[in-house]
Amino acid sequence: MDTFLVFQSLWAMQDHRGQCDLPMEAQLDRIAAAGFDGITDHYWHAPDVMRLD
Repeated sequence: MDTFLVFQSLWAMQDHRGQCDLPMEAQLDRIAAAGFDGITDHYWHAPDVMRLD
């Protein structure tokens, strides 16, 4: 399942040309930082946001 989520996250980072401006290592770092949530870039702001559970 983790493999599928990483693939899905890499696919979601592509632009309309099917390309990504980031190198593969940077993409994987973002996915790891997001806990495999690479669909949006909101995870870079997560520490600044208070989450209500």
